[in-house]
Amino acid sequence: MQLKRAGRLAEAEHWFRQAAAAGDPEAALQVAILLGQTQRAAEAEQWYHHAANTGYPKAMTHYGVFLAMAQRHQEAEQWLRTAAGNGDVEAMFNLGSLLRETGRADEGGQWYHWAAERGHPDAMFNIGNDLAERDPGAAEQWLRRSADTGHTGASWNLTVLLNGQNRYPEARPYLQRAAQSGHVPAMNALARDLLDRREYPEAERLLRHAAQAGNDAAKRNLGRLLKETGRLPEAEHWLREAARAEDVEAMTLLMQLLLETGRQDEASEWGGYLVQKGYARPA
Repeated sequence: MQLKRAGRLAEAEHWFRQAAAAGDPEAALQVAILLGQTQRAAEAEQWYHHAANTGYPKAMTHYGVFLAMAQRHQEAEQWLRTAAGNGDVEAMFNLGSLLRETGRADEGGQWYHWAAERGHPDAMFNIGNDLAERDPGAAEQWLRRSADTGHTGASWNLTVLLNGQNRYPEARPYLQRAAQSGHVPAMNALARDLLDRREYPEAERLLRHAAQAGNDAAKRNLGRLLKETGRLPEAEHWLREAARAEDVEAMTLLMQLLLETGRQDEASEWGGYLVQKGYARPA
């Protein structure tokens, strides 16, 4: 495994094959995974099948996922059911996903619950999302449990849920956690809060990451920050980027910047566009 982690895949494959030949099912599974990673799907399937046939639940799960991705749903379900019946939590989750994808949402939800009760982060996350509108209290519990395992999406969705209930102090640690994990909307949301507090250096760091990742709200907020700190040419660049995406606040800030820099004609054009689109009333 150290060779694999070090990126020395050919050597890793050699030694996994040696161990697999000696009857190690985990090694056989690792051969299959390596073959799949190096675009040798046909041989990978042979090794997945071999490893799964040893009765190793983890291999059954991986083989089931492999088959599901190939749209071979009936075969995938058989292997996932066998692995789940042997207590493999990852199989329970993937079986739940497969059942939901094939129109059996109720049974899929049962498998999600069984996986979630055993601590599967994605299962807890999915259940929390499913419950968000009809049972926010239960949704919060599942999202908290998932977020506390380090699940970034759960941290963000819990932030949204808590903010929607005006529980901002409770939400903030989860927002920070999601942002620190690189979740782009969370980075923008945290930065917006810092920007409102005039904590410019950290806000700018987050906004540059989020804007460069393509987040339009971050482009607008970065433009606002740069405008407030007197860097007007770069502010204009980011505000134009966000305005092209129909961000109304960005259009308004851009119009203000144009007026401040003596470009009344173009500012008027933006004002007219806002009125035309119904974003503003005629003066």
